[in-house]
Amino acid sequence: MPDSFMRLRCKAGDLALIINDEIGCEANIGRVVRVMGDLDVDEFGLPEWSIKPLHDESWLVLTRRGIQLDVIPFESRIGHPDVWLMPLSYDIETKSESTSAFIEGAVDEVH
Repeated sequence: MPDSFMRLRCKAGDLALIINDEIGCEANIGRVVRVMGDLDVDEFGLPEWSIKPLHDESWLVLTRRGIQLDVIPFESRIGHPDVWLMPLSYDIETKSESTSAFIEGAVDEVH
């Protein structure tokens, strides 16, 4: 199993923040998604999750026909490499300050 599969950031069921996307789909960065249980391999051999947007917004998707606008209900399987996702979780046992501080800062920016 490649190293990239041994050090996954996300797991199925996580909420995650999109931190990177395809050229032309940058509008998706900053959106929150649910990580689905379908772990796959992208064209570069990296682990890729199926993701489901949490909000009823259109979504930019790279297809064979180029960048397409996908709308609710989503017709395309939306996949993102694990490294393009930042899980939004807080580990109570280790008291992970970095993730909680980031989440608090993001929430403050929204309000």
